[in-house]
Amino acid sequence: MPESENPTKTEESQWVTMGGKKVEIKPGEEGEEHTREALPSLRGEKEKNTKEALSKSYIKRYDLIKSIFNPRDEVVFDEYKKSGLIAGSDGNHLKILNKGEIISVHKNSVFKKSELIGNVHWDTTSDLYRLYVLEKAGLHPSYRSRDWMSIQPNIRKMILKTSSPAGYDSASSGVSNPIYNPVNEDKTVSQRIKEEEESQHENGDTDEKKRDN
Repeated sequence: MPESENPTKTEESQWVTMGGKKVEIKPGEEGEEHTREALPSLRGEKEKNTKEALSKSYIKRYDLIKSIFNPRDEVVFDEYKKSGLIAGSDGNHLKILNKGEIISVHKNSVFKKSELIGNVHWDTTSDLYRLYVLEKAGLHPSYRSRDWMSIQPNIRKMILKTSSPAGYDSASSGVSNPIYNPVNEDKTVSQRIKEEEESQHENGDTDEKKRDN
């Protein structure tokens, strides 16, 4: 009786190389089952594409057009884990005062606190997160391919204002989270206080003139 017709013979597994690895193909299985990627769950895809998930993806980029750093600028570095003040520069490295020590960090890894969108910087975010931010700000998606400093100042301001908590602006410097005036959004808290004091002073002068007359 030919060997192939022997009813007592059992089929054996086959070992093949797939993707550089030895894979066992058992009787009745197809090789594609071992190379085919599992389909992602709908819930997993939704969670992966949330604002929080997208913003946690830190992307290192090189040859960035960077901001001009001035002494005492508040900055973050080490993938936002550390912060400090600019103490100077040395070529492509910035000297940062952190907990009483001067640390040298490459400028591509340093970002101004005033430029953070929420808790991240535009230059370290993915295209998906940039699209999310642009859509929220009502801006054209073509901006997603640009470095932060290659985007026009007025567009950067719109992105920062839209991504900041309601009523606050993280783009202005000098005053921490200055509140915007609903009538004139370019006025910070200190400017409004100064105007209020001047207004009171003017009103006081007017009352004195009335009494003199």
